[in-house]
Amino acid sequence: VAMVVSKKSFQDIGGFCEVLKSLEDYEFSLRFAKKNGIGFVDEVLVIPHVSANSVNKRYYDKLDTQFYIVKNMYKDFRYFNSLMEKMIRIKQEAEDYGCEEYFKQQVEKISYIFTADEKKMVEKICSKRMTKENEIANSKMELVEQFQILKNVVSEICAGRILRIEKERRNTLSEVISNTYKIIKILDLPKNLLNRGKKLQNVLADNEERKVNVFEEVEKLFEDIEEACQAKVCICNVCQNKVIFNPISDYYKKNRELYGFPYVDAKFQLESETNYRCPICGANDRDRLMITFLNCLNTEEGEKLKMLQIAPSDTIENWAKENSSILYESTDLFLKNVTFVADIQDLHMVEDENYDIIVCSHVLNCVENDKKAMNELFRILKPQGVCLVLVSVLDELEKTDEEWGCDEGENWRRFGRGDYCRLYEKNDFIVRLQEAGFTVNEL
Repeated sequence: VAMVVSKKSFQDIGGFCEVLKSLEDYEFSLRFAKKNGIGFVDEVLVIPHVSANSVNKRYYDKLDTQFYIVKNMYKDFRYFNSLMEKMIRIKQEAEDYGCEEYFKQQVEKISYIFTADEKKMVEKICSKRMTKENEIANSKMELVEQFQILKNVVSEICAGRILRIEKERRNTLSEVISNTYKIIKILDLPKNLLNRGKKLQNVLADNEERKVNVFEEVEKLFEDIEEACQAKVCICNVCQNKVIFNPISDYYKKNRELYGFPYVDAKFQLESETNYRCPICGANDRDRLMITFLNCLNTEEGEKLKMLQIAPSDTIENWAKENSSILYESTDLFLKNVTFVADIQDLHMVEDENYDIIVCSHVLNCVENDKKAMNELFRILKPQGVCLVLVSVLDELEKTDEEWGCDEGENWRRFGRGDYCRLYEKNDFIVRLQEAGFTVNEL
């Protein structure tokens, strides 16, 4: 949103807050709205240019501004009874940015302004994920549990332990089958299960039907539904909870369609459409994969492995900090709360052969000179070290497509992401790593 404001009105409100590093226009508009009316033009009049190092990518700065607003406009939020709604929205943003831990740290810093009741409510917000997809995932798990109850009822009825009268047994089974339709649809189970249920209902309604052992058929149907339900349920290897994973956001597909990405129906490696994110701990598919690998690294007693994560994710960072054999460091060009700020293309502050483990996930798609970055990664890795390098790869691509400096729309059209400047052909990606000196093992 772009604003048009008279100079006098701008100055009367005090202009932009210069201590803020992001969303200063948003903070200004809130102050402005307290004393002035605001009108909207419902037309697209401005096309923003967003680069890989855009201020919009500085997620910690954006969260800092949100907490600054809560702290300085606390009375207004209380007056309009919207404080908790605001905190939920900030939590949702933090989840989208992958900055949940930073959100909790900032909540702790401003907790002194909250009343006792507000603190309890904010603690609840901090303790659970707030996304709509998370609510859906939790409701799906509840449906799986509900189905188990229905299946037990079916077993009892079919065994003749409930309702001795044949007609009542049939009617009850028909009702139970109807109750499973919602479960089959919401969990997206095979449609043939739905069709089998409807056929069995017709058989149950026909008291003269003797050609099919209907009770055995009903039991078999519910066994098959149970098997299909359990195929949806997974154990998250990060938090160890039994969950149904959230699908990936449709944000990516919608933008790829909008900007004309030619591979919109193709499958990116390491971008699971169905089992993307854990609804409890928030670990995405690639983080879960990397932790599976990292857990296989054996250390001798008392040995410490020095690890560097580039553009850190909270999931990997938490794993490393909880692991007594890991000495963890992190770096990024824009993020706060890293060990040191650096550009992956120039890590001159790091000594040669310094790290046993390096994690570099979805960074090389975004840098101007990926070969230079690969050389730096190889330089700072110990000779027997392990470097986990993940990028977006499309099997359909015949050669790597890359160009630095395109606008966001062109990045979406060519590379499938607004912050990418490169989309790799897999073999070329492997060759580039080998040219930098790496021995490449494809997982």
